[in-house]
Amino acid sequence: MSDIKKLAEELVNLTVKDVNELASVLKDEYGIEPAAAAVGCSTSCSRRRRWSR
Repeated sequence: MSDIKKLAEELVNLTVKDVNELASVLKDEYGIEPAAAAVGCSTSCSRRRRWSR
């Protein structure tokens, strides 16, 4: 379970650039295309979290 928590923490701390790069890797290498709304929420939430620290 600690591996999952570590992964979650890493995902939450991604920058907008990192999220876009991750989306590209998932699409190009694994054929997984994240939903635009999910990516948008992730980047938006990440920005707010960084500013609130």
